[in-house]
Amino acid sequence: MSSTPDELRRLLPDPVFTEAIGVLEMIARNPEEKRYYESRLKMQRDEQARLEAAEARGEERGEARGEERGKAIGRVQLLQSLVGNHESTVDQLRTRTLDDLAAMEQDLKRQLRDRG
Repeated sequence: MSSTPDELRRLLPDPVFTEAIGVLEMIARNPEEKRYYESRLKMQRDEQARLEAAEARGEERGEARGEERGKAIGRVQLLQSLVGNHESTVDQLRTRTLDDLAAMEQDLKRQLRDRG
């Protein structure tokens, strides 16, 4: 036994179901509207997939940059301890750019070579 749209609306009063019933009515009446609806739905799903992929790539890049930054800070700290230079705390090093950390690392390596 099939139900009419009005019966379905009465049985399923939630706005989500009401909207779905309306869409079903529309696509049942007009094949062109059905194709349009399916095309729009596909576009929405494709866009959602693109957004999720972009978010995943962004997270991967952020993690890689964080790892690179952490390693650079660790190298600077190690070199500072070897040359007896403890002027920078971890919090201070975290505020430095990767270029600054690389320059600090090179300077500390030079200091270490000059001592030996």
